[in-house]
Amino acid sequence: MKKISILILLIISLCVQTHAQPLVQASIGIGSTPMRIKIYIKSNTTLTTNISNLEFNIAVADTDNIPKPTVISSAGSIVWNISGPKAEGGYNNFYITSGNSPFVYQLTANAEFLVIELEFPGHTILPNEVSLVTLPNGGSNGFALFSSSGTPSSDGSNLYYTRPGTVVDNEFSYDLTNPQNLGTTTSTATLVQLSLPIKLSSFNTSSSKNNSVLHWTVQNQDASSGYFDIERSTNGNDFTKVGTVVSNGMPTGNYSYTDENSGLAGTVYYRLKIVDKDGQFVYSEIKTVQLSNPAYSAIIYPNPLTKNSKLVINLEGSQIIKVVVNNALGRMVKQFEFSGIKGRNEKSLDLTSLANGSYFISVESGTSIQTLSAIKN
Repeated sequence: MKKISILILLIISLCVQTHAQPLVQASIGIGSTPMRIKIYIKSNTTLTTNISNLEFNIAVADTDNIPKPTVISSAGSIVWNISGPKAEGGYNNFYITSGNSPFVYQLTANAEFLVIELEFPGHTILPNEVSLVTLPNGGSNGFALFSSSGTPSSDGSNLYYTRPGTVVDNEFSYDLTNPQNLGTTTSTATLVQLSLPIKLSSFNTSSSKNNSVLHWTVQNQDASSGYFDIERSTNGNDFTKVGTVVSNGMPTGNYSYTDENSGLAGTVYYRLKIVDKDGQFVYSEIKTVQLSNPAYSAIIYPNPLTKNSKLVINLEGSQIIKVVVNNALGRMVKQFEFSGIKGRNEKSLDLTSLANGSYFISVESGTSIQTLSAIKN
């Protein structure tokens, strides 16, 4: 009787092991900057993986022209190959395949594991713009899909899981165990905008001494409230961050920001990007300020410097503009000149080749000269 009982228990154990196949799913989340996204996987069991192949497909609408993503970080120093975009299934598809095979991850049951962070250079990711997409059988070349083979493996009818900020639609996209059983529908995991608990009660703009002054009040702030990015535009469509104000963490808050010496004239547009500590964000409505045109002014923005920084100069008339860049020791490290016209002049100021530190930028036009300080981090 004892031997029979042990045998029955062994059979039950084998049956449980047979049916408890390790399953891996994927999802998408916001990245560490507005230009980045993160891709996660999650296993239904705790195990040291033995993945022989791992693939993802990042897709945007085929009417959306955004740059190919680049790898910012990767778990386990995995090398990834990214190709595309290829228009198929209503999407521009970027195929992301692992260059290492096989490789090992330590996974905990039902816990997210960050696999890779990607950046779309120069492009801010907006809600509902980027998805993980699996076309039926991976599309025409078999790569437009999320797929994992080995231990654990993916299930073509249960590919994605829902996480904060992500909407999932799991369909029958492929059958990994029976390639003859062709997939018929597309599965997606889309990064969407969450409704933040914080409420913008008021948002007003005004001008003072040709500076823009912004005032706003909020309600329902809590410990998850992060910060406010102030964004500016000269055409009402293309916005650039010009400053940040950190939340005070109180239930209500009154805030202000002065955009000094912008060197702009006419109608200037502003909006607030309200960001919580998880990176979720919403935009305020757009407000305008009317600024006059100073006779001569020069500014740099953004500052601290990025590869997208620009030198903006207002002139009374056409002039040759001479620019000299000195380091903190007063040594000249770069110089150039260009022809300026009456009114607003904008010139790219790419100092990415220079070392981090403080710089002094002399801008000379005619009898006017102005020295600007800048920081490169």
